[in-house]
Amino acid sequence: MHYFKTIKGVRIVACDSSSNAPTLYSADEFFLMPDVYDPNYTKILMKEVKARNIDVIIPLNDLELPILARCKKEFENEGIRILISDKFVVDLCFDKLMTFSFTTSLPLKKIPTFTSVEEALKYKSNHKKCDFVIKPRWGSASFGIEFPKNEEELRFLFKSIKEKIEGSLFSKSNNHDPENCILIQKKITGQEYGMDIINNLKAEFETTLQRKKISMRAGETEKAETVYINRLMVIGKIISERLKHIGILDCDLFIEDENVYLLEMNPRFGGGYPFMHFAGTDLPYALVEWLNGRDTPSGCLNYRIGAKSAKVDMLVGINN
Repeated sequence: MHYFKTIKGVRIVACDSSSNAPTLYSADEFFLMPDVYDPNYTKILMKEVKARNIDVIIPLNDLELPILARCKKEFENEGIRILISDKFVVDLCFDKLMTFSFTTSLPLKKIPTFTSVEEALKYKSNHKKCDFVIKPRWGSASFGIEFPKNEEELRFLFKSIKEKIEGSLFSKSNNHDPENCILIQKKITGQEYGMDIINNLKAEFETTLQRKKISMRAGETEKAETVYINRLMVIGKIISERLKHIGILDCDLFIEDENVYLLEMNPRFGGGYPFMHFAGTDLPYALVEWLNGRDTPSGCLNYRIGAKSAKVDMLVGINN
C-alpha cells in the first residue's frame, strides 16, 4: 500500500472486516466491511466504492478472490475496475489439486500428490526414503500444513487437519469438498524460490521476477535474495501464456537435483513482492500507468540481481 501511496495523484482507500486491521490506519481513508462470506458482501462493496469514487479495486486476500472474480463484469459496468484474473485462473490457483494437474502440462517435475492416506502409503512402500507434507486442498498462509514423521502421525494429522478445516473459514469456500479437502505430497527438500510472473492488463507477458528464499516465517518469506535464472524466466513465460492472468502471479517453487517443482500459485500480490521492490522493481507504478492506457514505463520492471533484504515488524497505532 505504501508503494502505491508514493505515486502522484493516487488516493488509497483500505477496507477490512476488523477495525483493528493495521492497514486501515496507514491508508488515506478506510471503511469497514462484513465477513467475506456475508451474502451481501459484493452489494455492500459496490455501494461503498461508488460512494467514494473509487476507480480500481486491488484484492489481496485469498478468500475474496473467487468472489470478486465472479462479479468483475458487474463492477466494470459501473466503471470500477477490479485487478483480478478470470474465474478460471483464480479457481485453478486456489485449488491445489487443480494446480497440480496444471503442472503436468509444464516443463516441470511433477510432485507425487495423493488425496488419501492409503494412496500415499502405497507410494511410500516403493519409495522408502520419501517423506510427506500434508496440506489443505484449499488454504492460505501455511494454514494446516504439517510434516508427519511416520505412518501413525500421517493418519492422525490427516484426520486432525480435516477437523481444523471444518472449523475454519475455508470450509465456506464454494469449492469446498469435505471428502477430498486434504492433499498429501512428497516433501521436496531442495532450494526454495519465489517468482512473480508479470502480465500487463491485456494479459500479455512482461517479465518474471525471481528471488531465492533464505528463510520463512508463518508461511511467508522473511529473508530473500534476488536472482536471475533463465530456466525460470522460460517457465514463467509459458505459465503466462497458458493462464493469461492479469497483473501479478505469485509462485512458489523448489529446485532439487536440477529438477524444478511448482508448489503453488497465487493470482495476487504475495508476500514476496516487497523483496523485488527493494531491488528496484516498481510494479504499482506500472499498474497505474497501464490503467491510464499507457505503455510499460521504461525500467520499472527491472531489478538488481543479488540484492538481499529482510522483513521486520513495525508498530501502527490502531485507535486513531
